[in-house]
Amino acid sequence: MPSCAKDWVEIVKGIVETLAILIGGYFALQRILAGNQIVNLSLKIACDRVAVPHGRDSLRATLSLVKGDRSTIQIHDIEVRVNGQPVVWTYPWRDQTVRFTSDEQEAAIPKFFKLTWGERSEKSPFLNFSPGEKTELANFCEVDHGVVCYVEVVVLGVELKSGYRSQWRASSVSLPV
Repeated sequence: MPSCAKDWVEIVKGIVETLAILIGGYFALQRILAGNQIVNLSLKIACDRVAVPHGRDSLRATLSLVKGDRSTIQIHDIEVRVNGQPVVWTYPWRDQTVRFTSDEQEAAIPKFFKLTWGERSEKSPFLNFSPGEKTELANFCEVDHGVVCYVEVVVLGVELKSGYRSQWRASSVSLPV
């Protein structure tokens, strides 16, 4: 048995510290299991089409991305398929998510940075998508006239701090014109 007040203080201190660690660990585990650390992103796809000559239609797909309130992500890839098949999009979806190189214009007063259009940055090749940000990406391809098109999109992103990979999916049906 402890004989002096100093010994009792040390015992109580140890018990309080242990309880604080256990309660903090329980709270963190509860938040993780409840989905508090899940990377959140809203993804919508809208499609429309116009008839063009030679039995074809132009199909336009517009992706709307809205970043939720937790963490920053980098979009690494976007795939959009029509009727389960890859199609030739006018401009590759993946190219719409790259960060371009920028160079400092030292001769200019004041100095500024200028984009090198189409040249992917080696240091930071992906765009960061911060909480609350919104963007739309659009593209078009040709499809057969008179055919119902099932359009599906998959977005692959990586959480900036943890490196955790996530996927988001959306789909739409485009009816013939």
